[in-house]
Amino acid sequence: MSRGAILAIAVAVAVVAGAVAAAVVGQGLGGTAGTEPGPGGSPGERPGGDGEKGPGQDGYAPQERVWQRSGPFEIDREEYVLGEKIFVRISELGPSEKGQIAFMRPLNQTHYSVYITIPFDAQNKPEFNYYVDPQVSRTKGICTADDLVGEWAVVFRGTDHPSLKFEITDRVLPGSEEHFAPVC
Repeated sequence: MSRGAILAIAVAVAVVAGAVAAAVVGQGLGGTAGTEPGPGGSPGERPGGDGEKGPGQDGYAPQERVWQRSGPFEIDREEYVLGEKIFVRISELGPSEKGQIAFMRPLNQTHYSVYITIPFDAQNKPEFNYYVDPQVSRTKGICTADDLVGEWAVVFRGTDHPSLKFEITDRVLPGSEEHFAPVC
């Protein structure tokens, strides 16, 4: 084989490996691409009471999933405790839908700040799942857990779909306390 053919094969293998790695790694900073089990094709349903553990020694039990939907966008709960991930499911995007999902954290009773944006484009990926994991962050100016608590909004930029709302309470997921220590 010629040196050029070997180089072309090596480049092709590297490109394919890179594409597979990108698909496995996920959607980028602030979240994790994932899939949600759901037997029988029922969105968000799992056998055995949603498949989540009951109250432990610490008295914590996750809230039951109550899917909120706005067009092709869904989030899994209406209320979260600090340390719980927000599961976002995007399915059946229209063929030309393109925009951003903006997670807006409360600043006060009337104003919000963008926590994270997740781009979507039906031409590239008409369906995907994403986890958003709200955390304190010096670089984002989120110094304490109090900066995360309150009513959040999920805005679908570039669409006419109405926003969704959810609340993060001041309770902390047991075992996650160290992640919410003040950082600034």
